[in-house]
Amino acid sequence: MSLCDSKTLRSQEKSMKELFARFAKEGGEFSTRKVNDNPQGGEGGLESGMVHGGKEPLEVYFASWKSPNQIERGQG
Repeated sequence: MSLCDSKTLRSQEKSMKELFARFAKEGGEFSTRKVNDNPQGGEGGLESGMVHGGKEPLEVYFASWKSPNQIERGQG
């Protein structure tokens, strides 16, 4: 469970902060959704496995970002 190690989490948190700061400077559009509400891929899909595969209930979220150019072209 090295992903749950506090040292690993701190470095990942710093990396995410830097990534979001870069996105904020570029502009664009963020979107999020709670995977638990409607897992994509059906009952046997990856998202459903993440939500229902553990011993304890888990809330899973999906986040995406579109650059300003992708917004203009309607792409993501």
